[in-house]
Amino acid sequence: MTTYTASYMPSTLTESEAGVALTLGIDASQDAAFLSGSVIPSRAFSSAMLALGRVVRMQDAQRVSNRFAYQTWVLGEYVKELPGELRINRAQLPALAARAGDLSADISSLRERAFAEAPTRLFPDARRRYWDWLFEHNMDAWTVLDPIVSVQPLATSFEAFSLDESTYARVTLPHASLRLDQPPRLGTTNIEFSPLLEREFARTRTYRPLHLQVGDASVTVDTGISTAVEERIDVPDSWVRGLAEVQSALTLASFEVQVSSGFVADILAALAARRERVGPRSIVFTLLPGAPVSVLLEPWGIRLTDPTSTFSGAEVREIRVWGRRRLRALIDVLPLCDSVTVRLADSGMPSFWSVDVDGVQLMIGMTGWTAVEWASKARFSSLLPAAHVPEDVLDSVSTLVEERGETSADALISELNLSPQQARAALLTLCRRGRVMFDPEIRVHRWRPLFVGTTVADALASDSELDVGRRLHRDGCVTVMSEAMEGTAFHLDAIVTDAGTEYVVELITDEDAHPTYAHCSCAEFQRHGLRHGPCPHIVASALA
Repeated sequence: MTTYTASYMPSTLTESEAGVALTLGIDASQDAAFLSGSVIPSRAFSSAMLALGRVVRMQDAQRVSNRFAYQTWVLGEYVKELPGELRINRAQLPALAARAGDLSADISSLRERAFAEAPTRLFPDARRRYWDWLFEHNMDAWTVLDPIVSVQPLATSFEAFSLDESTYARVTLPHASLRLDQPPRLGTTNIEFSPLLEREFARTRTYRPLHLQVGDASVTVDTGISTAVEERIDVPDSWVRGLAEVQSALTLASFEVQVSSGFVADILAALAARRERVGPRSIVFTLLPGAPVSVLLEPWGIRLTDPTSTFSGAEVREIRVWGRRRLRALIDVLPLCDSVTVRLADSGMPSFWSVDVDGVQLMIGMTGWTAVEWASKARFSSLLPAAHVPEDVLDSVSTLVEERGETSADALISELNLSPQQARAALLTLCRRGRVMFDPEIRVHRWRPLFVGTTVADALASDSELDVGRRLHRDGCVTVMSEAMEGTAFHLDAIVTDAGTEYVVELITDEDAHPTYAHCSCAEFQRHGLRHGPCPHIVASALA
């Protein structure tokens, strides 16, 4: 388990007659990030942050990621700081724990008797009263893993995953939407998004100024009436891996459609009005060149069409998206925007839904299924194995992106005299190392170092498919049968020999070397396709 030591400072929110001041504290062990200014589209920013908070607390998957290792490390850090008297008390814990176990068994027995004798309708009321009490008396019990904040030259971004890590959210606040008090200092940190802070965002009004500060002491939101203080947390390496997978999936989402916000609201209304008793539980996008975008809601067979949209692609596509109820995170921002940009890769693969409200951008990224987590099951970074890029080239690219804040592959080609393949591979490598992030809205890569002096190599160490694919390629197990250019697409047919068995692979990539089609004859691909990422044979062929 990779850990990142942090020195936290509190976040605060204060309200007064002058307005609202939100100060988001930074991690003192990271770069000295700083931003201070008044948010002009205050209502838009607050609505986007509320949607991000909705994602933070979203837990649709039945199985939650195992955080035992992370919690064990946290406990160890607390124990190191215990004074002598508490150390003595801690030594008595095993005996007390044994006693607690006995009492827990008695409680379970009594609970079974109570449920057997009491009306079942009493349980939901009792559970609600318990959570109400917990909210008032033990706010720490509501704490969840919360946003990463990145102060960049032209914008500040807030990123987070849901509790089940199947949904990703990003809020981008352009600095053009701020009246800055002074030039920002770049850096990345993370904060805690508690119900108290969320409540203050909900109280934001267009007539009341909102002052945002990401600074040395804290992150503050000031509404002029009250104050909220938030502490920071460590980000587990599952999030680091998840962020790398999001970057990879974004580059694979080659189908982009723009639909009206009312069309998405109709989808959400149809889902809210009924429940699925049988499968399939999917949204089927029907994309016809030059025709309006339409979707089919299964299993009810409800067809919805957006007459204001037009699919600009050149071929007919039918793409299924599962885990659709996670789209409820957008419900509060839809009335504030005119359109929603949907980016799709293929059936069962991630989808990205973006809105722009007065210049503030909100993007929701969903894995193909709710049960598929960005961190542990998604392996889309393996589908884009970056070619070997010399370290001196990576250093030059990294320095350029850091100095300018953002860049594109075309800029690297002209300014550093790189080939198109080198430029794209360098940016992809920096994404995988957690140094830059991809912004699909303007097609640029922005400087976003996750942690000073660290990379995501450890977090990606469990990517066995990529390792096996590299070994197969390195050992000469890939035999290219044919390769040809078809317009701007590159078509490759290969045979990969793995443990004495030959597998037939077909791979098509676009001009950016991003796979647009892949197929393998192995059993793993027949079961899952690309929904969890590529099999080792496709990885080996991509490297070839």
